[in-house]
Amino acid sequence: MKFPRVAPKLFVGWLVLCALGGAVFTWLSGLPFWAGVAIVAVALLLNGAVAEVEDHAPGGFNNPNGELK
Repeated sequence: MKFPRVAPKLFVGWLVLCALGGAVFTWLSGLPFWAGVAIVAVALLLNGAVAEVEDHAPGGFNNPNGELK
């Protein structure tokens, strides 16, 4: 799998989102801040991977005709 190139501003925005989500997660759970950031980052990456697979599946958003690629 080839990783896409990401614009620096997008990457910084993703890091800020992870930090904010981690702060909220830390506040709700009592875990250390960096653990909350790591959990949010992994959750965002897994969510993106699952969405990518579902979108390319037959009948998905990127494959409405149902053809296997």
